[in-house]
Amino acid sequence: MQENFFNDKIQKLSFFNEQLNQFNDDFVFKIDWHPIKKGWSSFNSHHLKKSFSGKLSFYPSFINFIFFVPFLIAGIYITYEAIKNIPLLMYSQFFFGIFLIFISLIFPYILKVIVFDKRTNRFTRASILKLKKYSNLPLKSIYAIQILKYTTTSSSKGNRRKIIIFELNLVFNDHNRINLFSHNNKDAILKKSKTIASFLSIPIWNATDL
Repeated sequence: MQENFFNDKIQKLSFFNEQLNQFNDDFVFKIDWHPIKKGWSSFNSHHLKKSFSGKLSFYPSFINFIFFVPFLIAGIYITYEAIKNIPLLMYSQFFFGIFLIFISLIFPYILKVIVFDKRTNRFTRASILKLKKYSNLPLKSIYAIQILKYTTTSSSKGNRRKIIIFELNLVFNDHNRINLFSHNNKDAILKKSKTIASFLSIPIWNATDL
């Protein structure tokens, strides 16, 4: 049985490699074709902003901010109620409120702005407040766009269901990859990939149908 298992794996790998030939580029055999990011969002997490000055930007969608606003409001309210009880300060309530405020303030640090700038010839990913840069690389180092899909599970009210996630990655000349977007909206992923590919004049390697 173990021998059959490995034979099946070898056959699948061989078939996949044959499918990669459709991209007509030997570079495809030098990179990884496993998903980079196992985390995903259930919505289109970024919106496009294209300027006429040679700059392509993706900003976090407004819906991202909906997640941290309740934390901020609840944190302020709980902290205020705790302070009102001085001198009988409710320490646990006070620190819980501070914790919620802290969590809400982390979100702008986590949310990323993605920029392709032909004026500076740089690709950057940075927190929305520009407190941290996650990537700062030359545009010419980007070789292609890779689109993958994988299946994960989601639980809701005790029911588990399978969800297909689509992942858009940048492929670089040094064979490394960077994940830009991961969510279950295939059309949005394809649209973003075409926009970036057209802007940078690079190929799209769409493996979602392999």
